[in-house]
Parts: sequence; C-alpha cells; structure tokens
Amino acid sequence: MFAGESVWNTFASRPFRHTCPLEGYRDACGPARDIRFHHRIAVAKGVGRRCGARRRHPFLPCQGIRMSAPRTDEIAAIVCAREPIHLVGAIQPEGWLLVADERTLAVTHVSANMAELFGVGAEAMLDAPLADFLEAGLVSTCLEQAHACLDLRSAQHVGQYNIGDMAWLCDVSTHCGDGLLQIEIELAPAARQARNFTASAHAAALRTAGKPDLVSFAREMVAQLRELTGFDRVMAYRFLPDATGEVMAEAVTEGMEPWLGQRYPASDIPAQARALYLKNRIRVIPDTRYVPVALYTARERAGMPLDMSFNVLRSISPVHLQYLRNMEVGASMSISVVFDGRLWGMILFQHREPRRVSAEARNALDLLGAFFSVRVAAHLQAEQGAWARRTEGICAVLRDQIGSAADHDAAIERELPLMARLVESDGIAMYRAGRWRDDAGLLDADERASLESWLAVQDGWVAAVSRGEWREGAGVEAPVVAGVLAVRMAASGDDWLLFLRRPYDREIRWAGIPDKHVEQIADGGLRIAPRADFSVWRELRRGACEDWGEQELSAAHQLVSLLDTLRR
Repeated sequence: MFAGESVWNTFASRPFRHTCPLEGYRDACGPARDIRFHHRIAVAKGVGRRCGARRRHPFLPCQGIRMSAPRTDEIAAIVCAREPIHLVGAIQPEGWLLVADERTLAVTHVSANMAELFGVGAEAMLDAPLADFLEAGLVSTCLEQAHACLDLRSAQHVGQYNIGDMAWLCDVSTHCGDGLLQIEIELAPAARQARNFTASAHAAALRTAGKPDLVSFAREMVAQLRELTGFDRVMAYRFLPDATGEVMAEAVTEGMEPWLGQRYPASDIPAQARALYLKNRIRVIPDTRYVPVALYTARERAGMPLDMSFNVLRSISPVHLQYLRNMEVGASMSISVVFDGRLWGMILFQHREPRRVSAEARNALDLLGAFFSVRVAAHLQAEQGAWARRTEGICAVLRDQIGSAADHDAAIERELPLMARLVESDGIAMYRAGRWRDDAGLLDADERASLESWLAVQDGWVAAVSRGEWREGAGVEAPVVAGVLAVRMAASGDDWLLFLRRPYDREIRWAGIPDKHVEQIADGGLRIAPRADFSVWRELRRGACEDWGEQELSAAHQLVSLLDTLRR
C-alpha cells in the first residue's frame, strides 16, 4: 500500500550446524561485530532462551544463551533488514539521471536511457564535461539551488528548460551530497494538462485549516487531495505505538472497497524504509509495472554505490512493486507526516491505472504535507501541554500535603486517591513492607503472589506491562487485571505503587493476515514475500489492556522524583 518499499534481499542458504545458528550466516552478514548485532536482534525477538550451563562461543557474546534454530521468517527478516535500499543503482523510466563531480563537473553517473534525450550512448557520456549536455546557465543554477538548500537534504525543483537534441521541455530537479551534483530530468506535462497546483494547494489548505480536531482535519485533507490529484484513493495513515499502521481517514472513488480503520503490520514498512521516508518526504511510482533503468558509473567511481536517498526517480524494490500489484494498484504516491523528528504517519495515494505526477504538483503536495505535519504537531503539543499542566498540578498538591505532614508514610497512603488521578487506570494499589493495600479490590491472593515475584526482579524505578506478563505459566483464564504500571517508592527497598488496568476484548481489523511470508528465490536464498491477500482478517485480542503511553510513563517518573525528594 505504500509508495516507498518493503525491503528484499537474498540469503545464501547453508545448513545450521552451530551452537548459535546465527553463526551460520557469518559469510552473509560480514564481520563478527555484525554477527553480534544480529545475535542481539534474535535474542530480543525471543529466538534464544536462557540455559543453566554457560559456555563460550568463539564469535558471539552469547554467554548463558542456548539458541534454538531460528524460523525462516526470522532469518529472512534479519537479512532483509540489512538491505541498503538507498543504493539501488537504478531509476524509474519516467526520466533521466545525470550526475557530475561538484568540483570538476565531469560526468560520473548516467542512466542507461540517455540516448533518448541526447542521442549519445550512456557510456560515451561518462567523464565528459557536464556542459557538453546542459547549458552552462542551467548547470550554474543547479549548483546554486543545490547548495542553497543543502540543509533541506531533498531534491529541489529548479524549473523547466528545453533539453536534449529535440529541445524537449523538461522539469529539472537537483540536489548534492558526497561531492556529487545530481540532476534529474523529467518531461514536463503538456500545456493542456498543466494546472496551477500552487493555487489549488493554497485553496485546499484554507478549506482544512478551520477544522476543530485532528480527525476531521485529516478527513477534509484527504478529500481535498483526492480532488486535487485525481487519484482513486487517498488515505491518512498513522503509526501506532507498536509500529503497526492504521488508516485514520480516507477518500475513495465510488465503487472501491473502503479501507478506513484497517490495520497494517509493522513489517510492511521496515526500519530502513521508514528512515528513507524521513529523508525523502514525497515519493511517486507512476507505473507499478515499470522496468528499471540501470545506471552507468565512471571507472574511478567503480565500487562506490551512488547514494540515492533523495532522488525523485530512485527505483523501488521489486518486492514492493509486486506488493502494490497484488493490491491492483497501478500508480502510488506517499507524503511523510513528521513530528518531533519521527515518522508519525503518511498520506497515501493509489490509482488503479498508471498516473504521472508533475514536479510542480509534487512541490505543491509537499507543502500540503508540511502543513499536515504542522497540524499534527500543534495537536500533539497541545495534548502534551494539557497533560503536563494536569500532572504538575497534582504533583504540586501532593508535594504540599505530604511534605507538610509529620508522618510521610501515612500521608502517602492518605493521598493514594489523588495519586490515582495521575494516570488513567482502574485502580491503584500499594505494596509496602510485604503488605498490600488494594482499595479497588482488583487483586486476589494468587495475583498478589505473582506480582510480588515479578516486582522482586525489577531493577528500575518504573516497570510497565499490559498483557499480564508478570504471571508465570499459561496465565489466568479470565484475568481481572491485565496492565500494571509499577512505581518504586524509594531508592532502597521494595515498596511499590501500582496503577492497575482491567483487560478488555478488542477486535482489530487487519488488511489480510498480518504474518510474514517467506519465499525461496532462484539462487536458493530467502526473502520476505509480498503479501497477496488483503481481505479483512479480524483478530480478537483478549486478556490485554491499552499499552501505557509516553505521557503516562512520564507521569510515573515525575511521581518517582516527587516521592524521592520528599523522603530526603
């Protein structure tokens, strides 16, 4: 569903004969330090288990760990996570790429389709002066624009110029990095297809600006964007704390199945793809069935892959293209929504047929994406500010009431109802000196015993769980409590305050079964296969509560600081 990419890679198969199976792909993963990295991932994902006997491993710092053979999906995911998707060495055939050394302006890289534009073979262009192909004024403008916007780290639209043997009117975009000037050239839209996208984007921003909340704003924005671009489907998509994604607003052509409220697994957009979304805010795939155009590289640059993180025309992973085709998507586009340096969500565009998006349109859409990000930031900052003021107000009262009391311990117990207001919960309990206080009556004797064992192994100030993880074994058939946010009351000792949450049944509507699918490719390697079935799959989650959020964890830490200060 995304206009970026799910990563893909191959993995040279070899039998697992080692105590730690990850040693088995030492050759594929590189030096020992990379093996250690993968080992940590595997342990974090639960591949390993603790063992009683400690043995030294010649390559891995896995003392006290006995590894069981990883599943094929875990192997494929680990290897795919290393795929350098910004070094693809190819472009989409919607344009041409010309790269030159910033200092000498000699051509270092060209796309293989350059003969279409200049009537000269790509290899013949390597090492030639850039001025042999582009007017000196255009080259100077590209250099000035790229350097002026260096801090933006994105391709900048320079304007429209007549380029090549046929003097075609083309849109030119540029950026620089690693001592190279990259120039991307695309055919400009015909005059009859052109429209004033800047004015249309301005009108769309005005129509959405007055919406009172984020959801209504997102609904109006996707409606405006569908009208502006003509795409069949436009969605506002946000990432949840568990890295899965959810469609929060949608505008779709009549007759197409709505996807509003559907959830997508985190594996659809791996970590390095998300990192690229932060660097390159807008990405377009005009035709999901395109054939990539390779790059030619000058001899002195051989073995030095071109960083294409900011390229408009960068080619996309074949797996992701298949993913889109499986969804019957002919063209795709995405715009990043960023808050506090993190990828908060995306605006996603899909069309059933191929569809071009001009450079002028991309510029206007980039501005609307930035406007969306500003609105998200304003909403979240207002929420955070209100939460902070509420937390500070409660802490101020607690400081006065407990600090002025002759008996701090008695005052703490007396103020438990006020402390409970710090965090949204179903009750608060206290475990002090081996005794429990549970005014809400949520904890029976077995639950208390399980919690005591769990608290005894906590070594931090705050501990949080939301799925009854403190229970040993298979757990309780119908638990009364699923979530615990535990706050240590003193640096020394094992006295705790516990915010408690009841479980609730929750249905999640997934766009297809959210499992990784692994396939073997021609050379025997493994890769994550694109999902092919996107029919709604309903998951009913029982015995869990809402995860504790960042603001709630922050409030817990403020309470820790307050109690620690009062005890001094």
